[in-house]
Amino acid sequence: MKSEAPPTLDQAVLPAQPSSPLPRFWIKVLVVSLLAFVLLAVGTAWTRAPYGDEAFNASPAVTLARDGYLGLTFFDQWGTGHHMYALPPAYMVTQAAWVKLVGISAFKFRLSNIGWAFLLMGSMFLIVGKFSGDRIAAALAAAWLGLDYTFLMNVNGRPEMMSAACAFAAIAAYVCLREQNMARAVLLSQTCLAISSLAHPMGAIAGGLSILVLAMLWDLRRLQWSYLAWALLPYLVLFSAWGVYIMQAPELFSLQAKNVSLGADRFAGLHAPLQAIVREIRDRYMNYYGMRAGASLAILLKAVLPLGYLAGVILCLALPALRRSPGIRKMLVILAVYFSALTWVEGTKQLHYLLHIVPVFVALIALALRQLWIQGAVPRWVIGTVCVGLLGLQILPVLYRIRLDAYHKDYLPAARVVQRYGGPGKLVDGSSEMAFALGFDDHLLTDYTLGYDTGRDPDVLITESTVDALIDVRKTENPPAYLHAQEWLRQAALVYNQGTYRVWVKRALADDK
Repeated sequence: MKSEAPPTLDQAVLPAQPSSPLPRFWIKVLVVSLLAFVLLAVGTAWTRAPYGDEAFNASPAVTLARDGYLGLTFFDQWGTGHHMYALPPAYMVTQAAWVKLVGISAFKFRLSNIGWAFLLMGSMFLIVGKFSGDRIAAALAAAWLGLDYTFLMNVNGRPEMMSAACAFAAIAAYVCLREQNMARAVLLSQTCLAISSLAHPMGAIAGGLSILVLAMLWDLRRLQWSYLAWALLPYLVLFSAWGVYIMQAPELFSLQAKNVSLGADRFAGLHAPLQAIVREIRDRYMNYYGMRAGASLAILLKAVLPLGYLAGVILCLALPALRRSPGIRKMLVILAVYFSALTWVEGTKQLHYLLHIVPVFVALIALALRQLWIQGAVPRWVIGTVCVGLLGLQILPVLYRIRLDAYHKDYLPAARVVQRYGGPGKLVDGSSEMAFALGFDDHLLTDYTLGYDTGRDPDVLITESTVDALIDVRKTENPPAYLHAQEWLRQAALVYNQGTYRVWVKRALADDK
């Protein structure tokens, strides 16, 4: 009897329905990868030095848990001392509960994002499984995501992980429930999106647009006006609660929204759409993945990571079995929506927003590799080698950062010097992340004019590159404030200058020590 020829690219397709149960080998792969994710995430959270944005999110959580209000203890230029409107409240409120439970430190504050990371991985497992009908591809996507460099770097004290997790949970709820009960799919997906929007709008914008486009392309005839009520209900409930808080100080809400939420030229892409594409690729991807002048060879190796993402997209477009699959086309639509949202809606090009699109890239890589494995045109040892190589390049930078241990070797030594000179009754000015070491109270102030705007003359100043730049920008924006800061520095003594930080103190205080 003639042996059956292997399927061609046109014939080889992913299963039409999810395989059940998941093979034992892939269960082991998934468990091992999740354990590796936890170890790497905890190691990163333990060794990574805190930065200003984390303190910016931690302070409202701490004040809510401790004193019953949302506020920035170290920054009050926009009335944020007792009313925090610069960010939506969901992440800060959930973190306040976390702070109540475990206490506050940079390490503890970050750990809650591990839970949101699991929600995101689980959501991608459901989405890929539903779209492809292949639980092995779904397991590969979830396992790969847990070991992704960008994913691991976002186990930090910012709200992106919560926002992205709830957004993908919304997509998963819609695609998994739409066939059985559309009303339930709409209600649950929009509840997740409402929570995502109140954690950080970027996840809800991209996730919401994805669901809308999917519904318009595949479910338009099934939609009913009654579903609109189910869609609006969670927003009505959650945003009404936020509205009650806003009405406590509406003028401060307007001021903070103007300076933070709507500032930093966030919608620049809408005014210059072609330039936005260039900036998206150059400033977000190339900059983050090391493709910049003066980068070392080790850093340049990270450039392989986005090339892997691109290869996954190209293979899904090139392989006929994938290109013809309705589910894969839906995944490509989601990718197009997320890329468009980041390109034209998010104008700051901040690197942490990559978290929102990376899970889609990872899903496409998993689908492409799974298809290549099924159709057998590429030797399986080659596919395995590529997988190991790409995952190694994802994990090695994480291990390198853990080995650097910037928290214990750079941040803490500087913090100890600040604690030595900035004791009770002394005002410390500068880097807001020092609140994790000094405490979240008025002992620390982030004032880049060094007292010119606030009238509070600091005893100790701690600076790093960001603070230096924000002081220097006053040279053109506010020359009197810049001259005041320079005069303060001339009369101060530099008592610490190692690694990232420099610590300045008043000369009288330095002489006393």
